[in-house]
Amino acid sequence: MKNFFRILIVFIASMAVFLAFSYFFLDKSIKSSQKSADNKAENVPYYSRPENCGLKFLFPNGKSLLIFLDFEDEILYTIDVNMDFEDDESYVGYPVDYKCEFDYYTLSLFFDRIGGIDLESEEGIYHLCGIQICDMLSADHSEDLQFKIISAVCEKIAKNGLNDDDFVFLLNNCKTDLTMPVCIYWREYIRNLFENVVFVNRGN
Repeated sequence: MKNFFRILIVFIASMAVFLAFSYFFLDKSIKSSQKSADNKAENVPYYSRPENCGLKFLFPNGKSLLIFLDFEDEILYTIDVNMDFEDDESYVGYPVDYKCEFDYYTLSLFFDRIGGIDLESEEGIYHLCGIQICDMLSADHSEDLQFKIISAVCEKIAKNGLNDDDFVFLLNNCKTDLTMPVCIYWREYIRNLFENVVFVNRGN
């Protein structure tokens, strides 16, 4: 009987030493793995900024506008494309990566989606809806009117931004080679871009 208890005590003591050693080794391994994972997570960026790109807009009144989205500096450059410009690769140093061709119907719906625009005249400030804006564009092809409308649109987008449905609407209703995977991350930057508009060749 004494031998039995002696063997039992030795067995229990051995198991205790084994379990203690296993716990110590396992705890050390877990902490080491967590530390390694944390270090890797710090070195991986949560997101990357979209690539800068140029969009050339073709309007039904024969006018063209090139906007360059500078996501790095969060600046929107607008370039009034001259009528005799035929090179689609770049214009005054700004690339043409994608094209978007609109008709008046799509333009009218888009103006309404952003809530219309406010234009100032000698009589005061008028709030215009999509149909009214398109009527003005079709009747008046002056650069001054186009500049006022573009400025008003930029102010409206800078205030309210654009959501995913707005991008889907534009891609589905205008003739374009732009795709949703390209612009899916633009939404987070749109307001800041349109708050910092640079009219590159205004008046040229």
